[in-house]
Amino acid sequence: MNDTAAYIGEACRFYAMLVLFAAAIGKAGAVRAFQGTLEAIFGLTSPWSRIATLALIVVEGGVATLLLVGGDVARAAMMIAAALFVAFLATISTVLARRARVACNCFGGSSHRISGFDLARSAGLLAACAVYFAPPARVASLSAAGLVLMFGVAAITALLSVRLSDVAFLMRR
Repeated sequence: MNDTAAYIGEACRFYAMLVLFAAAIGKAGAVRAFQGTLEAIFGLTSPWSRIATLALIVVEGGVATLLLVGGDVARAAMMIAAALFVAFLATISTVLARRARVACNCFGGSSHRISGFDLARSAGLLAACAVYFAPPARVASLSAAGLVLMFGVAAITALLSVRLSDVAFLMRR
């Protein structure tokens, strides 16, 4: 494996980590809004939707924190992240197939309705997990400058990904 693949793998790890942190922080700031989303999608009642919301905040924040650690811990966390992204893809696909008009609230309170952009973001995150696992092994030492650069690339990608529907709206103008 070459160094380029290792750096791209690390950028994918940072990308998943940043999006999961953004989701956990956004939901924590708008717990009631996301509860409403879960109630609309799954038909949960208020006490259960609150428990599910808080559990998802803890899982997203916990997985993001483990991704920050790196090494074998990050590899295990990336597997959990991939499972989360598959669950998100399934949920979003179901909402879109039912043509339900549900506010996303995935990154905090929003009037944004679940759309194909959310499906694309989740697919991109799942693809990032696949790219992360594509190299057979990690290079022993990556330069600090290279990792900082990959973190910057991941931060820009995460920001665009989180605000994908807004970016698309602006591009149409």
